[in-house]
Amino acid sequence: MATTQILSPIKFGTSGWRGLIADDFTFSNVRLAVRAIAEHLTEKKKRPTVLVGYDTRFYSEEFSALAVGILQEHGIHTLLCETFTPTPAIAFEIQRRKLDGAINFTASHNPAQYHGLKFSSADAGPALPEVTKDIEARVARILAKEGASAGTASHDGHGKTDAGEAVNLKAEYLKRLKELVRFEVIQKAKLKVVTDALHGAGAGYLDKALADHGIAITARRTERDCLFGGSGPDVDEKNLAPLGKAVKDGGARVGLATDGDADRFGIVDGDGTWIQPNLILALVYDYLVETRGWKMPAARSVATTQMVDAAAKSHGQRT
Repeated sequence: MATTQILSPIKFGTSGWRGLIADDFTFSNVRLAVRAIAEHLTEKKKRPTVLVGYDTRFYSEEFSALAVGILQEHGIHTLLCETFTPTPAIAFEIQRRKLDGAINFTASHNPAQYHGLKFSSADAGPALPEVTKDIEARVARILAKEGASAGTASHDGHGKTDAGEAVNLKAEYLKRLKELVRFEVIQKAKLKVVTDALHGAGAGYLDKALADHGIAITARRTERDCLFGGSGPDVDEKNLAPLGKAVKDGGARVGLATDGDADRFGIVDGDGTWIQPNLILALVYDYLVETRGWKMPAARSVATTQMVDAAAKSHGQRT
């Protein structure tokens, strides 16, 4: 008699697992995902330390608290972000503290009806396919063993857990930005800048970094809105049209935007024109090598323009 193969309801893409809230992305499935991640981590290390973060989406705090409890039940030391936090700040904290990984509740630039979970490994990058496949396989095994009740609250464990060690990553991340960015050059240019957080996790980061260094800024859409103003937190041309208008009407030189979890950027020129991010990436690489003297090869994602390769080649660097 043939056995029925149990498939995992958790499917990781290029940058985490995402799903519709209350349809795919449920408390039940989050329990399964976090249990599988905890098993993956504790198989490699007896008592790992994991950071849990989240963005401004609906129920982000509740999903994060649930994850902390499950991780602690598996003997994992947890650090929990005090408030919504950009993905780059979470990645930097993994490196700074030499953590064993992070679980970040975010659906990035996707519309408001989506939520998601990004799992980052100890190298601070998104978990590689061999890791995510292992997590998916563990979920399938849990379901095969425990059945439909596997993701219920009764499987959260019965030991006493706390809220985890609360951390705020802003100060250390902004300190690192100060070391990397020549803010004094921007200040001397006397630019007027408009920033747009699109109601996402970048609020209080980009705008503060500029303002703290004496750069004239106007900050837009910094308040939390789980519906993202009805337009979504993507930094595409359509969503940044209001930013373009604000730049043009206010006589600013540039508009700078971040998406829902602030790992994507959008730029609007002084006349309100949206500039493709891929063009900016090639220019940034060229600047770092030519002006800053950072003699380094280029690495990019599959989705990033091959112009970065061309820029590297022009400087005698490999990709």
